[in-house]
Amino acid sequence: MLLYHKKSRPTGRVLGKALLIGHGESVSEGGADSPALIRWGSRKQAYLDEQYETVLNNSGAISSASNKLLSLELMREAGVNVPDFDTNPYALIERVGWPILGRKTYHARGSDVKLCLQQYDLRNPMDYYIQYIPT
Repeated sequence: MLLYHKKSRPTGRVLGKALLIGHGESVSEGGADSPALIRWGSRKQAYLDEQYETVLNNSGAISSASNKLLSLELMREAGVNVPDFDTNPYALIERVGWPILGRKTYHARGSDVKLCLQQYDLRNPMDYYIQYIPT
Protein backbone atom coordinates (compact mmCIF):
# COMPACT_ATOMS: atom_id res chain seq x y z
CA MET A 1 0.00 0.00 0.00
CA LEU A 2 1.25 3.46 -0.93
CA LEU A 3 -0.21 6.12 1.34
CA TYR A 4 0.37 9.64 0.05
CA HIS A 5 -0.35 13.20 1.15
CA LYS A 6 -2.75 15.33 -0.89
CA LYS A 7 0.18 17.53 -1.96
CA SER A 8 2.03 14.50 -3.31
CA ARG A 9 -1.07 12.98 -4.95
CA PRO A 10 0.10 13.35 -8.60
CA THR A 11 3.37 11.52 -7.97
CA GLY A 12 1.73 9.11 -5.53
CA ARG A 13 -0.79 7.99 -8.12
CA VAL A 14 1.91 7.42 -10.73
CA LEU A 15 4.03 5.44 -8.23
CA GLY A 16 1.08 3.34 -7.08
CA LYS A 17 0.13 2.45 -10.64
CA ALA A 18 3.75 1.75 -11.64
CA LEU A 19 4.24 -0.50 -8.61
CA LEU A 20 0.85 -2.17 -9.20
CA ILE A 21 -0.17 -1.68 -5.57
CA GLY A 22 -3.08 -0.05 -3.80
CA HIS A 23 -2.61 3.66 -3.26
CA GLY A 24 -4.47 6.65 -1.91
CA GLU A 25 -4.72 9.36 0.74
CA SER A 26 -6.09 6.79 3.20
CA VAL A 27 -6.01 3.01 3.46
CA SER A 28 -9.79 2.76 3.06
CA GLU A 29 -9.45 4.61 -0.25
CA GLY A 30 -6.59 2.46 -1.57
CA GLY A 31 -7.28 -0.82 0.20
CA ALA A 32 -4.76 -2.83 2.20
CA ASP A 33 -3.47 -5.25 -0.41
CA SER A 34 0.09 -5.96 0.70
CA PRO A 35 2.21 -6.70 3.77
CA ALA A 36 4.08 -3.40 3.21
CA LEU A 37 3.14 0.22 3.74
CA ILE A 38 5.02 2.96 1.92
CA ARG A 39 4.35 6.46 3.20
CA TRP A 40 4.80 9.20 0.60
CA GLY A 41 4.62 12.29 2.80
CA SER A 42 1.53 11.20 4.73
CA ARG A 43 1.42 10.95 8.53
CA LYS A 44 -2.30 10.10 8.42
CA GLN A 45 -3.49 6.95 10.12
CA ALA A 46 -0.32 6.58 12.22
CA TYR A 47 -1.73 3.40 13.79
CA LEU A 48 -1.16 1.65 10.45
CA ASP A 49 2.59 1.55 11.13
CA GLU A 50 1.89 -1.25 13.62
CA GLN A 51 -0.42 -3.17 11.29
CA TYR A 52 1.99 -3.79 8.42
CA GLU A 53 4.95 -6.18 8.38
CA THR A 54 7.12 -3.59 6.63
CA VAL A 55 6.78 0.20 6.78
CA LEU A 56 8.93 2.50 4.68
CA ASN A 57 9.08 6.05 6.02
CA ASN A 58 6.96 5.63 9.14
CA SER A 59 4.75 8.45 10.44
CA GLY A 60 7.28 9.37 13.14
CA ALA A 61 10.02 9.83 10.55
CA ILE A 62 7.75 12.07 8.50
CA SER A 63 6.96 14.13 11.60
CA SER A 64 10.66 14.54 12.34
CA ALA A 65 11.36 15.53 8.74
CA SER A 66 8.54 18.09 8.81
CA ASN A 67 10.24 19.92 11.69
CA LYS A 68 13.22 21.33 9.81
CA LEU A 69 15.09 22.50 12.90
CA LEU A 70 14.73 19.06 14.51
CA SER A 71 15.85 17.47 11.23
CA LEU A 72 19.04 19.53 11.25
CA GLU A 73 19.70 18.64 14.90
CA LEU A 74 19.16 14.92 14.24
CA MET A 75 21.39 14.94 11.18
CA ARG A 76 24.16 16.80 13.01
CA GLU A 77 23.93 14.34 15.94
CA ALA A 78 24.20 11.46 13.45
CA GLY A 79 27.40 12.92 11.99
CA VAL A 80 25.88 14.26 8.77
CA ASN A 81 27.66 17.37 7.50
CA VAL A 82 25.09 20.20 7.65
CA PRO A 83 25.53 23.98 7.47
CA ASP A 84 25.96 25.65 10.86
CA PHE A 85 22.67 26.80 12.41
CA ASP A 86 21.36 28.35 15.59
CA THR A 87 18.17 29.80 17.05
CA ASN A 88 20.23 32.84 18.10
CA PRO A 89 21.26 34.80 14.98
CA TYR A 90 23.98 36.70 16.84
CA ALA A 91 25.67 33.49 17.98
CA LEU A 92 25.59 32.19 14.39
CA ILE A 93 26.97 35.46 12.99
CA GLU A 94 29.76 35.29 15.59
CA ARG A 95 30.73 31.86 14.21
CA VAL A 96 30.16 32.23 10.45
CA GLY A 97 29.73 35.95 9.71
CA TRP A 98 27.25 37.55 7.34
CA PRO A 99 25.12 36.70 5.41
CA ILE A 100 22.88 34.17 7.12
CA LEU A 101 19.43 32.84 6.27
CA GLY A 102 16.38 33.06 8.53
CA ARG A 103 14.03 30.07 8.42
CA LYS A 104 10.76 28.88 9.95
CA THR A 105 10.62 25.54 11.74
CA TYR A 106 7.97 24.25 9.34
CA HIS A 107 8.45 25.17 5.71
CA ALA A 108 8.45 23.69 2.25
CA ARG A 109 10.13 24.47 -1.03
CA GLY A 110 12.14 27.42 0.35
CA SER A 111 9.01 29.57 0.69
CA ASP A 112 10.19 31.02 4.01
CA VAL A 113 13.84 31.90 3.28
CA LYS A 114 14.85 35.31 4.57
CA LEU A 115 18.26 36.57 3.49
CA CYS A 116 19.89 38.48 6.34
CA LEU A 117 22.69 40.75 5.14
CA GLN A 118 22.79 43.22 8.03
CA GLN A 119 21.49 43.96 11.54
CA TYR A 120 18.32 45.57 10.15
CA ASP A 121 17.29 42.25 8.57
CA LEU A 122 16.99 40.68 12.03
CA ARG A 123 14.20 43.02 13.20
CA ASN A 124 11.48 40.41 12.55
CA PRO A 125 12.72 37.22 14.23
CA MET A 126 12.63 33.86 12.49
CA ASP A 127 12.52 30.46 14.23
CA TYR A 128 16.15 29.65 13.44
CA TYR A 129 19.06 30.82 11.32
CA ILE A 130 21.36 28.87 9.08
CA GLN A 131 24.71 29.52 7.48
CA TYR A 132 24.59 30.84 3.91
CA ILE A 133 26.68 28.72 1.57
CA PRO A 134 27.26 30.30 -1.84
CA THR A 135 26.86 28.09 -4.90
